[in-house]
Amino acid sequence: MMSVEPPKSIRRVLIVDDDADSCELIGVVLKQAGYDAVAAASCTEGVQLATQGGFDAIILDNWFDQGNGLDLCREIRTSDPVTPIMFYSAAAYPADIDRAIGAGAQAYLVKPNGLEQLVVTVNRLVRRRVVCETR
Repeated sequence: MMSVEPPKSIRRVLIVDDDADSCELIGVVLKQAGYDAVAAASCTEGVQLATQGGFDAIILDNWFDQGNGLDLCREIRTSDPVTPIMFYSAAAYPADIDRAIGAGAQAYLVKPNGLEQLVVTVNRLVRRRVVCETR
């Protein structure tokens, strides 16, 4: 049972993952937690959506058929230094996590475990952003 506090108002989360099943699963879990989840299936689509703005958090995979999450994270950071970014990826080596944080992410969870932790982490990142914006 998830012991997470749902967001106070509808918040939008961008999911960038080229695996349709992963996008669907993450989207369902986030919607159950009160989020509006928008999926992008490629790095190109992810950058386009992220740069349009309007997202309270972004979730990235680390591996794509064309490109990688690290480059995607860096590219998003050039136009958006504040939206929280987390990785949800099967790449589980400490070096993968370090590189993601170095590219500008605030959190990293390993697939396929951690769906409850994913919601907890998204809530924490969104809450932290809201607190920072109100200061």
